[in-house]
Amino acid sequence: MSKKSTAPAPVTPAEVRAWLIAKGLNGERSRGRLGSENVAAYNAANPKRKFKVTYSVKPAETFKVTTVVERNGRKVPVTRKVSYPQARAALGDTVGKRGRLSPENLKRAVAILSA
Repeated sequence: MSKKSTAPAPVTPAEVRAWLIAKGLNGERSRGRLGSENVAAYNAANPKRKFKVTYSVKPAETFKVTTVVERNGRKVPVTRKVSYPQARAALGDTVGKRGRLSPENLKRAVAILSA
C-alpha cells in the first residue's frame, strides 16, 4: 500500500468574499475581481490557506505624443510620453473618467503638462 498525501483544495473567490463580508470589509461588491487590498487582508488573516491571484493589474498604457508649444514667443515641438491617467489629471473635468481619449485631447494634455 502506498501512502498518498492529499493537497488542500485551492481557495475560491466565493470563500474570500464570504470572509470579507463576515468581517465587513467587502462593502456592497458581490461580483467582479477581488481588490488587491482585500486579497492581502485575507492572506494575512489566513496564512495556511492563501488565495492565489491568477490575474495581474495591467500597467497604464503610455503614448508618445508630439505637439507644438509656445515658449518665449517661439513655437517649439515637444514630444512626451503620457498615460491616460496623467492626461485625465491634466485635462480635469473636460473629459470623462473612462474610455479612450482623442488625439486632440492627448495633445492638449501634453501642452498642459509641458507648460
